[in-house]
Parts: sequence; C-alpha cells; structure tokens
Amino acid sequence: MHFEGVVKKMTSEYSSVVNYFIEFENSFIHLNQFLEKSFTIECIGYSCLSCSSNQEIFRQGFCKSCFFESPLAGDWIIKPELSKAHLNIADRDLEYEKKIQLQPHIVYLSNTGSVKVGITRKSQIPYRWIDQGAHEAIEIIETPNRFLAGTAEVALKKYMSDKTNWRKMLKNERDNINLTSFKEQAKTYVPSNLTHYINDKSKVLNIEFPVKKFPQKPNSVKLKKNSKFSGKVSSNLGTSVINLGILHYDWNRSIGVDKINQAIQQTEQAGLDGTLMVANNFSKSAIEQVYRINSSTTKRIFLYETEEIEAAYQLISVNNYNESDILLELEKRFGVSGHDEKKSRNT
Repeated sequence: MHFEGVVKKMTSEYSSVVNYFIEFENSFIHLNQFLEKSFTIECIGYSCLSCSSNQEIFRQGFCKSCFFESPLAGDWIIKPELSKAHLNIADRDLEYEKKIQLQPHIVYLSNTGSVKVGITRKSQIPYRWIDQGAHEAIEIIETPNRFLAGTAEVALKKYMSDKTNWRKMLKNERDNINLTSFKEQAKTYVPSNLTHYINDKSKVLNIEFPVKKFPQKPNSVKLKKNSKFSGKVSSNLGTSVINLGILHYDWNRSIGVDKINQAIQQTEQAGLDGTLMVANNFSKSAIEQVYRINSSTTKRIFLYETEEIEAAYQLISVNNYNESDILLELEKRFGVSGHDEKKSRNT
C-alpha cells in the first residue's frame, strides 16, 4: 500500500482501546491495523498548516511568515493567559480568537507517567488527553473562557509540572499516584476568585492505548536530517514535550569542543533530553561535535548565538512590551524577580 499526503496530528476515537487514524485528502489509515507491521516514511516536501505553501516549516507546522502572522499560531495558543478576546481586543484576528477563546475550557490533571496540569477546550475532552499519551486524567475546573483557565493554570504550575516527560511516557514508567487525591490537593492552589469554577463531581477517566510492546529506548527522528526511514509499529501513544537545560556563556572567545562534551555530560547527569547552549560564537569543531552527538545519541544539543537571542528580544519589543513588562510578568509567574534572585546570591 502507498499513501501520500500532509502528515498532521492523528485523529483519535475514544473506546475500550483508543483507535488512531491518519487522514489524508482522499484517504485515511486506521493505524491500529499496522501494529507489528513494517512501514516506510519518506519526506518529499513541505506544506504549511496555514497557507499550504511548499516552504520549509519554521515552527509548529507553519512556515516562518505564517508563524508570525496567522491567527492559528497566536501566542495565546501556547500561553492561554495571554488571551484577550473576552476584552474585545484582537491579537491577530478577533473573529477567530473569539470563536476559540470564548467557549468553555477545562483545567485538568493528567498522568503521563507523572502528573501534569494543563488546559483545553471542553470540546477536546478526552482527545487532548489521548494526544498526550495520558493513561488517566481528571478535570479540576471548568471556566467560560480561555483566559480564566489560563490564569488558573499559571497558579497551579507553581506547584506541579505542565510538561510531559515523553520518554518516560513511551516506556510506560508510571509514578504510583492517586489522581483523585492529587486533585483535592490541587484545589487548594486555585486562586480564590476562581474557586467557584471548581468541578467537585469530576471523576478519573482511564485510557487504554493500542500497545503490543513498550519501547525501552525511544528515540526521535527528524525528517529534515533523515528524509526516509523504516520501522515497525509497536505502540500508538500521544505527542509530548522535550525537557531541556540551558547553558549561557558570556564570553568573547569561541566555545570549543570541550564545552560541548561538558554539556552532554551535564545533560545525561541531570536526566534531561537535551541542552540549549547560548554563546557569542561557536567554533567549527564544536558545531561538528554537536552534529556527531545528535546523530549518535538520544540526547540533543542545540546551539544559539547571542545575536539570535537578541533578535528574539527585539521581536518582543515590536509587540510593545518593554523590559519592565517582562520582568513584572516573570515576577508574577515565579514569585521572585531575576534581579532579586541575583542579589540574594552569595557570589
């Protein structure tokens, strides 16, 4: 069999065992039928999720221009607390933003190996949990719009993670947690102005995935580097997030191979999936070493020069945020500003 089309997020159907479907323009695949069967995937081009142009994907399935311009990629999608449609204020397209933001949203706890907090539209329950590969989940709060749900999530993130350890999830390594009891504890962290949205009647939903064998050493594949690969389907589980560390070198000289080797050692010791390294400049040998590491191990090293970070800061400025706004936002989220934290250091 041969199928060709744009690979998007799989469609799922909640049942005693989750059913997965990959949909194309004129056909679809019931992926459960491919368990224990070999297949080959080949990348033959790109298709932006917004404009459908054959341009290299920049982020989240969008070309670079659509990522910064399309309402489908607004900041409020990743950061719900930035939603403004309830104030009749547009980000990129007010009509679209009202359609998505001004509907009931759920703040939930899901167990993907460890407990995490998250939010989604009420209409996306339980599909959001299936996407994450959560084997159980429970609702905490139901709000009338995205902004209120995002505000609640920001408060809860101070006490629990909002990220999935995707390797732990894929290997089926589960913490022994009573999700109902965890919910009762989480309710005490909900801001007082939102407690009347708490759902006291919600119950744990268990999810069974189509799995023949859990992988012991899961790895990721980048189609940009490996345009064609083959394998065998052993399980179907949801999407997830990579946990990264950050190393910043405020030096004028180039970063060499020794620092790259130190970074991969620290990454492994900390149990992270990878590390983001920021410096003024990286030597050619350092870049080559990173390529070797990323090609031969499951860990990932990402290199960014300081100028790239400064460019990102300029993008923030274009959106009329100044340095004070950013510092105040960080202080609100984490409780201690960067300046206060720095002053408290002994050295």
